[in-house]
This record gives sequence, structure tokens and C-alpha cells, in this order.
Amino acid sequence: MKFGKVELNEGIQLNLPTFTFHKNVIDQSLHQIELITAGTVWNVPEWKGIHIPKKTKISDCLKEYSQLFSAIEFNGSFYRTPTRDQVRKWKDQVHDTFLFCPKWPQAISHWRQFENCERDLDQFVLALDAFSGNLGMSFIQLPHHFSTQKQERLISFLERLPHDLKLAVEFRHASWFENGELQKLAPYFAVRNWSMIICDTLGRRDAVHGEITSTDLIIRFGGMFGSPADVHRIQKWTENYQLFHQKGIQRVWVWIHQENSIRTPESAVQWLNEIREMPFIQGR
Repeated sequence: MKFGKVELNEGIQLNLPTFTFHKNVIDQSLHQIELITAGTVWNVPEWKGIHIPKKTKISDCLKEYSQLFSAIEFNGSFYRTPTRDQVRKWKDQVHDTFLFCPKWPQAISHWRQFENCERDLDQFVLALDAFSGNLGMSFIQLPHHFSTQKQERLISFLERLPHDLKLAVEFRHASWFENGELQKLAPYFAVRNWSMIICDTLGRRDAVHGEITSTDLIIRFGGMFGSPADVHRIQKWTENYQLFHQKGIQRVWVWIHQENSIRTPESAVQWLNEIREMPFIQGR
């Protein structure tokens, strides 16, 4: 995730914002949160001989990946909508509880920017349906230049989607994080239980917003493995799990971006190690 990528320096504020919970949830004190860690690719040559068997074939990388992680931030669908047959082949390689989190096609979000995209929308909805029980959260990444001036266009598109769709949206343009704009939009997302992705990156701390609109909290974590910044940020999130539990959050998704994905498994271990003594949260 190149979004907000910079070199670490002492001037970057690493703490988290105050969270605002827009989703009204009945007492969930007895439930247990799931912490779901995920990488972004399943074919990483550097993993061979360390995390997966040394002689793993490319065709078997997804199967081996699914033994390391229980989900994946699936970016391949951003470039090309998979066919139902292709989705079935992927599903055949993973266990029943493995979850794919497909990114919406760039043809919809970037090229046509949510207008005149009926054909692409229909094809992608069919692909999402093909994932069936292996579908996690689908997510729309807004173009970096897509500002609040185009909000009506975005809402007009979202109005066409079923309310029970598992959906998250990532906002990038700085205008969404100014003058309470994201907070104004939050109730619209909350009534549908849709998520506003929180991007925890070093270069864009404004994107580490505090608007929680769903029982699914999604963190896209841009890391620098081995740096104090990673350790500090993971610990700050951990300090908020008790609050999330009280507010009815059911799943915390951590989509991990490490350079070239080489240290993604080690980063996932960092996240999961922090919850070992917490009885109300289960890692997977």
C-alpha cells in the first residue's frame, strides 16, 4: 500500500484518535471479538522454505497461504473481475472458514467513477455471489483525487447496492478528513452496517480517522517491520480492544501491508501476540 508511505521521522504523530461509534448495538457484553489478520498476496517467493514448503508450486501458493492466514485482502479483482469458475477454483484450494476480501474493480471506482458502470457492476456482483460462504468484506477504494465535491455521485451509486452487502469504503482525498465531512456521512454507513476503512499509514495520519460505523472494524496497516513505529501502533490498537468489545464490535480486520509482503507473516504474529491474555478476543 503506497498510500501515505514515507520514511519514519520523529515528527509523525503515531497515536490514535478518539473514536466515535455511530452504530447502535444492543448489549454485546457476552460476545467475543474476532481479530482477523490478512495479507495482500499469496505468491511471495521469499516465504518459501520459511513459511511454506520450499518447493511449493505457484498453483499451490493459495492453498499454503490459507494455512498461514484465515483471510486475504484480495486486490486481483481490482484489475479484472474474476469469473464464477475462477472463484470456484480458488474456493477449492482453501478451507471452509477462509475469507476473501475482494477490492471493487477499478473500472467502476477509477475509470468510470461510479457512473455508467452497470455492466461492470452486474459482473462484479455475480463474482461476489460466487464466493458465497468464503466472502469476507468487499471494499471500494476511492481514487486519490475523488474529493467530497463528488459525494453525491458516490451516494447515488451506493444507493443502488443491497443494504445487506458486506461492504467497506476507503477514503483517500484529504477533503474527507476535514471539517467533519466523514462524520457527517457516517450515519448513512451506520444504518447499513458498512465500514469506513481506517488506514494506519505513516504518511497520512489524517486517514487514521475515528469514525466507526459498523460491527466490522477494518484497519489497513502500512508497516515498516522491525521499526518502533510498528510496535507502537499495534500496542495503541490493542489498548482499545476493551472499548471495542463494550461497543459491540464483532470483528477487527487487520489487512497488513509490509514492503513487498516479505514480512507480513511476522507482522501478523505481532498483532496476534498482543491478545493472548485477552479472554474477550480471539485471533484467527
